[in-house]
Amino acid sequence: MLRGAGRFADDFSVRGQVWARVVRSPVAHGRVRRVDTSEARSCPGVVCAVTAADLPAGLAIPVRLAVQGIDLTSFLQPVLAADVVRYVGEPVAVVLAEDPYAAEDAAELVDLDIDEAPPVLDAQVGAQPGAPQLFGAGNVAADFTLGFGDVDAAFDRATTVVEAEIEIGRHTAVPLEPRALLADVDPAAGTLSIYGMTKVPVFNRDVLAGLLGMPEDLIHVHAVDAGGGFGVRGEFYPEDFLVPWLATRLRRPVKWTEDRAEHLVAVNHSRQQRHRIAVAFDPAGRITGLRDDIVHDNGAYCRTHGIAVPELTVTMLPGPYRVPAYRGRIRVVLTNKTPCGTYRAPGRFEGTMAREQLFDVAAGRLGLDRTELRRRNLLGPGEMPHTRAMTALGTEVVLDAADYPALLTAAEAEAGRLGYHDEVVRGRDEGRLRGLGLALFLEKSGLGPQETADVIVGATGAVSVFSGGTSFGQGIETAMAQIAADALGVSPEVVRVVNGDTARMPFGMGSWASRTTVVAGNAVHAAALAVRDRARQVGARMLEVAKDDLDVHDGVVSVAGDPLASVTLAEVARATAPASQYLRPGEQAGLSARRRFDVSHMTYPYGVHIAVVEVDPGTGRVQVLRYLVAYEVGRAVNPTMVEGQLRGGAAQGIGGALLEELCYDESGQPTATTFMDYRMPTAAEIPRIDLLVSEQAPAPGNPLGVRGAGEGGITAAGAALASAVRDALGGSQDVSALPLTPARVRAMAEAAPPAASQNTHDERGRRDMRPVSMIRQATGEAGAAYVSKTDMVAALIRELIITGELTTGEQLRQRDLAQRFGVSQTPVREALRRLESEGLVIGDNHRGFMVVEADEGSTEENFQIRAALESLGASLAAAKIDEAGVKRLVELNAQMQAAGEEENARYAELNREFHLTVYEYAHSPLLMSLMRLLWASLHGGPRVMRTHADSVRQHVEILDALRAGDAAAAASLTHRHIMGVEHLPGPGGP
Repeated sequence: MLRGAGRFADDFSVRGQVWARVVRSPVAHGRVRRVDTSEARSCPGVVCAVTAADLPAGLAIPVRLAVQGIDLTSFLQPVLAADVVRYVGEPVAVVLAEDPYAAEDAAELVDLDIDEAPPVLDAQVGAQPGAPQLFGAGNVAADFTLGFGDVDAAFDRATTVVEAEIEIGRHTAVPLEPRALLADVDPAAGTLSIYGMTKVPVFNRDVLAGLLGMPEDLIHVHAVDAGGGFGVRGEFYPEDFLVPWLATRLRRPVKWTEDRAEHLVAVNHSRQQRHRIAVAFDPAGRITGLRDDIVHDNGAYCRTHGIAVPELTVTMLPGPYRVPAYRGRIRVVLTNKTPCGTYRAPGRFEGTMAREQLFDVAAGRLGLDRTELRRRNLLGPGEMPHTRAMTALGTEVVLDAADYPALLTAAEAEAGRLGYHDEVVRGRDEGRLRGLGLALFLEKSGLGPQETADVIVGATGAVSVFSGGTSFGQGIETAMAQIAADALGVSPEVVRVVNGDTARMPFGMGSWASRTTVVAGNAVHAAALAVRDRARQVGARMLEVAKDDLDVHDGVVSVAGDPLASVTLAEVARATAPASQYLRPGEQAGLSARRRFDVSHMTYPYGVHIAVVEVDPGTGRVQVLRYLVAYEVGRAVNPTMVEGQLRGGAAQGIGGALLEELCYDESGQPTATTFMDYRMPTAAEIPRIDLLVSEQAPAPGNPLGVRGAGEGGITAAGAALASAVRDALGGSQDVSALPLTPARVRAMAEAAPPAASQNTHDERGRRDMRPVSMIRQATGEAGAAYVSKTDMVAALIRELIITGELTTGEQLRQRDLAQRFGVSQTPVREALRRLESEGLVIGDNHRGFMVVEADEGSTEENFQIRAALESLGASLAAAKIDEAGVKRLVELNAQMQAAGEEENARYAELNREFHLTVYEYAHSPLLMSLMRLLWASLHGGPRVMRTHADSVRQHVEILDALRAGDAAAAASLTHRHIMGVEHLPGPGGP
């Protein structure tokens, strides 16, 4: 891609193609009374428009991953909705035109008459008997329980039981490239060529062949590049039938490209689950039992993944821990939302979050360190392999070679070496809310049942590898080339890899579930070894020596100890041509081999995530300062690629943990259909990802010893960040939901004890002078709140400019400010316009807004204004201040009295805090903002001709008036305190 040499799906076009535009349901649930395409068909350039009535009857998309023997036939998605629509975005018609713009314009003219019905938007409600029924078979597609051991007895015997309810929010993968598809038909040959089917091209080809009623060998799915997959790309969607079917019907090429708004409502969503999870402990803090009751919101239909994600949630939930008894029940409920499927680490992201947050809560309950609780319950290397009496994706759960405690120890040491704990302590010493989070996880990879690969050496010595894997940008071409080159004894530069082409490899299983390097890699390895052995066999005939005397290296077959007695692989390849003198009668020509690698059990990678965060209690913003992923990969074929996978996964995990959420309003309308509302992480939110890649536990189930690396970076991200936020807030506020949006975090901070939630310093270590309403709950009477988000944002930006955090000439990016304050860009834009009228910023059509140097005016006049406003503040505070406020002022005054006459800087800091505390108890954000502006213009106040002791005595008089509730006296004394002095230039305080 960087060289411009990639060919992505939308890059493919052929002469004579027409463009498809899908018409989607605008309502969440309703009965379709009419779909009128007549006006659309009459538009210039429109070729045709089709509805469900034009398709073969009964078309539904089948399940690819059938698990637990549960029949999902009643819940499958039709290609086009005929009688009922069940989510916003469901396809109901398709318009074809000579160009994409005409198709889009005409699609808007399709008239849909839909009788709306009440939507089901809460899975727990949908599972109840009285809920509206989406299907004749009900709303619960599956309800099953897996586990082992006597769970009830384990909980009965337990000395401590800890329970938690945790919800994981709905989000999805957002690849750089949306989906696209081109179907080209050859009427003479009866063949169909398809560009854009990725992930599982052979499966998709076979499904399509069945739906079209044509032999699968007449369908050629071509290999293409893809801009990311992450689980959502490449499954069989309605468009994967519609585009080829329309091409065969029209006998013309048909192309369709998805836009981003379509993507956010059409591709599989994921993650949304509610867990009611509990763990039982013995007196030593060791787990005796674990149970979880899960409700999984699967959206409107069961698509190709069926209920694989719910099954993985249950089977993988015990993680790397010693759990004698476990029971996991999950109900898969259908709702009026976009259907769900896999997204990187499906089921494991959710289960890890629930389990690890529960363990954090349990550690506090037991009085144990979080790490010690985990270490005490991890399976040891002597307990491996470890069998759990469950099946996952049709295979028995047998945890293979591992040393979980060793990796935890190594991760802790690495975090210590990198200064993670020091950064937390340093931030807390400065008054910031910082926390460290820890989470362990267990992954799975290398799912079978098989993968097949061909390795061919051509007459020039070039090596071709044909793999059943597919490329999403994960770099498997490089990995397969390295594996083949190493086994064959050639340079990787001479190896060409073709993935996902059904004509070249008709038996491929595709790339998903972190399986490609494990399964396809071992198939390539076996095929390359077979070619190497074949080269030695034929080379022995050519050199008239014994085969065992030959070795292959650097593309040459030579006699051991006599390098001059040799032939190149190119010469050997030419010697295997048909009719060659070196071939035996009936012997197959060519220097090539096809091998299949069969898998009966998956391999189980594992790892540790450690994170450092800082929480702003006023805005609820969570800033990730440090992030470490420690991961056991078995053997790293290409360490750089492994690191890239882990870093990319961590970035996606941070997005899912803090930002991304697909919400719906009460009518079932999605509220995040653009990147304005679906908040993707940017480089500003992602810190440097530190890595510890371990190769201490090679997988015993495959010759290469490799484990998958595609998902370890994301699996524990939600859990680790939740742990860190909980720690930052003092450990008293359990995380009950992801993502940790600013609103959720701010609510947690407000509910936390004051010692944990009160942030007294800004990001530069200075005393935090924001309005108290933005940093803690107001004590006493409820003060005036901000009238609108625009008011709030304007006040915050104004204060950042005043304090110098936003400096003169600094560009203000609306998106960055919106993310910082947890709002959309609209109130930011309006706030900046308001600040422009105040002269604090200046706007430019091309450069946006920029901070300008403020005109602070006359110091003397500013002091007169300050005296008037501060007198008003004292008057208001006298009526509202409580005993806690008075006590706080008394303590500050005592500290000022203790400060020596030469300690001007210390005295000025305490004096400023004394006055700001009075403003705070006036409970007026507007007054606070104005006073901060004046304090900044006075640079802390001029030096005065009186002693610190004199100021302290005047403060006592003001305190007496405040304590007595005498507003007039408080105002008068404050005015005299400020103005009854001689003003001299320089630092200090009144």
